[in-house]
Amino acid sequence: ALRLRGRVYRDQILVGVPCASLGPTAEHVAWQTAHEATVATLHRAMPRAGFHELEHAALVALSEHARRTGRGEEHARWLAHFARVPDLGVLSPEWREAVNQSLSAR
Repeated sequence: ALRLRGRVYRDQILVGVPCASLGPTAEHVAWQTAHEATVATLHRAMPRAGFHELEHAALVALSEHARRTGRGEEHARWLAHFARVPDLGVLSPEWREAVNQSLSAR
């Protein structure tokens, strides 16, 4: 039922199953899993954060990590599957600090 999306709940990550006829691809599932793990990491840093703020910061963090590790194109391909792609360059100072800390821990 999750297909292209995923969910994280405490220490569990749920994602769609790769499927050649319906999608998602194995690459998409891997990126979705990485995204949900990033959400979990940032949620531990900012437990009172709202869903949209947390989701946005996780997209920024994973995008920056992908770019730093030479996987920017793959990340962009994954992100393009979603209708609304946020501005990945805009974060509040508080979220920028949380993202920077998560990136330095990797």
